Amino acid sequence: MANRFLEMMSETVVGWLLLEQAVIAEAAAAKLAADHPDRAFYEGKRFGALFFAFNVLPGVAAKAQMIAREDRTALDIRSLRSLRPERALRSAEWRAKKRGAALALALAFGSGAMEDR
Repeated sequence: MANRFLEMMSETVVGWLLLEQAVIAEAAAAKLAADHPDRAFYEGKRFGALFFAFNVLPGVAAKAQMIAREDRTALDIRSLRSLRPERALRSAEWRAKKRGAALALALAFGSGAMEDR
């Protein structure tokens, strides 16, 4: 969860910095003639910020939603070791229905390998 939080925060800060650069670049480009060679540089700053906003920043909201769900699947692995595979599958199916996550089913299918331990 900490890794996901750090990714979310870093992507937010980078988006903020790109926005600041785009605002400065737009003001600087407005002072230039239409055929000035630096205009392409400033346009690149603007479009770079737009690309980041449309393609990376939506992932920040998705990461925040994953953090809010407080998925404990990785922590629950120890408790599933002692269960029989069919009981682990029922537990995993319940978790999948509750959270809508396919990860719980994958965990149950892997529990057969833990049966021998």
